[in-house]
Amino acid sequence: MIDATMIRRGLTRLRPACGFAGVLIALIALTACTEKVVTAEVLCRLAQFKEGGKFLVEAWAVPDSRFNVGEPLRLQMRVSSPSYLSVFHVSTSCKVTRLLQDKPMKAAEIVNFPAPESGIEMIVKPPAGKEAFYFIASRQKLQFLSSSDILKKPGGGIASLDLSPAQFYARVDEDRGRMDPDDWSIKTLRTSVVTHSPR
Repeated sequence: MIDATMIRRGLTRLRPACGFAGVLIALIALTACTEKVVTAEVLCRLAQFKEGGKFLVEAWAVPDSRFNVGEPLRLQMRVSSPSYLSVFHVSTSCKVTRLLQDKPMKAAEIVNFPAPESGIEMIVKPPAGKEAFYFIASRQKLQFLSSSDILKKPGGGIASLDLSPAQFYARVDEDRGRMDPDDWSIKTLRTSVVTHSPR
């Protein structure tokens, strides 16, 4: 089971009907008025998965979980038992990306993403808002993606997926349901993208 957070966007709308007019003079003066409107539009559903019981995944953002637009993305992760680790990202614009695929991990080994030797640099882009990273460790390689789910592959295991967040979460739950619960663990890391923020 998963818990979900709904994120809503506040918009400012221009209201044109504020003004007055003289009785005998044809001159009309209008005053612009604005009102704050919170729409019911759902931007993203950020799932919170229950972690595994027999072994754990730890993950954190460097230097913290708040990313400024324009700065490099840096993550670190480790597992408590040998396993394969995959990392997925649901962005502030609800795009799903695979960042890492079935990387063999040793117990307690700290792994950087992107790896320094990969030559890959990922820069944080707008829009600002909430996002989530999902670190999935398993004894077996994941099997819930097909070639038709891949939109593009920039390289290094990174791939944009043709899945909505809801479809991605459903695939994760289905794949987890086929595995022994002791052979699976997942860590949800929630982060924020901000336009500018002093550290």
